Amino acid sequence: MEKLRFNVAHLLTLPVGATRNFKIQGERLLIDEMASTAGPVQGTVRLLRTKVGILASVELKAAMPYQCSRCAEDFIASATASFEEEFMPTVDVVTGYPVGEVAEDEALRIDANHVLDLSELARQYIALALPMQPLCQPDCAGLCERCGHNLNRGLCQCGPQEPGTPWQALKIILERS
Repeated sequence: MEKLRFNVAHLLTLPVGATRNFKIQGERLLIDEMASTAGPVQGTVRLLRTKVGILASVELKAAMPYQCSRCAEDFIASATASFEEEFMPTVDVVTGYPVGEVAEDEALRIDANHVLDLSELARQYIALALPMQPLCQPDCAGLCERCGHNLNRGLCQCGPQEPGTPWQALKIILERS
């Protein structure tokens, strides 16, 4: 098992088309200032030597802590991300001199020690895979509008509620008059 950093010095000396495959068990990732993975990132990485660098094909899975958007309960579910990105060396592996063409995006550069680091891209792609409105279960009943009771745990004491209509506010005003 590997982490999210790979020394690709040997792969850079091989002919175009050479590959290396890895199973990864990375560290926990800080996704943003509010969230990090609940456990290590897991997945597979295929590194392919290209004419100018290394193409990384990555499949990731991470356990993420969520808060349900309906009932506000905390839960853990997996987030998956897949991506392919080409990484460019900053230093020629044979001569040790800086290379002329360097990737504009710093996350896509192979450093001077010939280490390809997937940490930043893994963070970005997992963040993109997070749901906008996570649900603890597909049929989450949510909270009672009146008392706030979690309806997944059973009915509350409020009793049945009249179905809402666009005229409900007018009905309340008329009842008060």
